Amino acid sequence: MVVDQGVSTRRFGYEATSMRWGRLAALAAVLFIIISIVRAPAALVVSVLPPTLTIAGVSGTIWSGQTANLSVSLGDQRLALGQTRWQINPLKLLTGGAIKLTTGWGSQRAQATIDLGLDGSLTITDSSLKLDVGWLRRVIPLYVAGVIDADIERMTFSSNAVNDVTGRLVWTDAAWRSNGGDILLGTYAVDMSTSDDGVLGEVITLKGALNVTGSVQIKDSEYELSLDLTGPAVRNEAFQQSIALMATPSGAGYQIALTGTL
Repeated sequence: MVVDQGVSTRRFGYEATSMRWGRLAALAAVLFIIISIVRAPAALVVSVLPPTLTIAGVSGTIWSGQTANLSVSLGDQRLALGQTRWQINPLKLLTGGAIKLTTGWGSQRAQATIDLGLDGSLTITDSSLKLDVGWLRRVIPLYVAGVIDADIERMTFSSNAVNDVTGRLVWTDAAWRSNGGDILLGTYAVDMSTSDDGVLGEVITLKGALNVTGSVQIKDSEYELSLDLTGPAVRNEAFQQSIALMATPSGAGYQIALTGTL
């Protein structure tokens, strides 16, 4: 049998060309998918947010975006975090440090590195927070003022509860609100750690007219606060009247014991 070499050559060339076009089409499809993912609008983030978060004014992409306002639900109250920016590095999703988050609302500032666990947990590391302590009155009935600075080395959430935290909170320019005017108290710190009993915080006095010692414990969204108050401030009549409903006389000072749900 005689084979037409010209026909074979043309057929081979056609098949080779088809393969090249097929590879180019596949490569173009992959590039299109990658570009679509990279340029996916940040608005897609809204669809996967938990109900405790409310977001508005979204712009950018899912990998690098911002929102004009973000707030988080604390029980039946909401804490405004304000303008929020995020950066997501997909290459670090399995190694850690994938999400960088910064927020700002007036003088309130926060930044954190966030990782999502395969078990649904959320871990926050290397975070800092500065905010007015006035929002605390929405959660715990304490008529207080001042600024809180928090440095959190690590905090893990799972099953809608905090189950691991290490860090320090510092309450600066603490004051007690009263009808006769604010009563200046001092500066205090809470050193936080985790045990089988939940999140524990040791309260210490750094300086001030009111000496505060005690602890706070949080487990399964339930908190228990126990404080001993001594020092010159406890002899202030306005202060005594302000804390009369929640404190009981104890030796040379007062004791506060509160429990509730966050």
